[in-house]
Amino acid sequence: MTSTQSQDRRVVYLDGCAGEGRDESGEPGSAEIALWVASYYRSWGLHLSCFFVEQQPKSYEGLQQVLRGYPSGPGHRRRPGAR
Repeated sequence: MTSTQSQDRRVVYLDGCAGEGRDESGEPGSAEIALWVASYYRSWGLHLSCFFVEQQPKSYEGLQQVLRGYPSGPGHRRRPGAR
């Protein structure tokens, strides 16, 4: 579903292999790009609920550092994935 099809201006984004949030050179990865997009569309009154999944502990820690740099939305939770 795209944002134009959303009846209540809500969109869910799921990144099932989020990685570290940034690559080795510091360039943004899929998770950080999704957060930029969510911030941009929030100013238009659209709410994106973003879910990031990462199973590798080292990558998960890097992802957490990137996520801490962005404001949390309502109901935002961070927790390690279950194995």
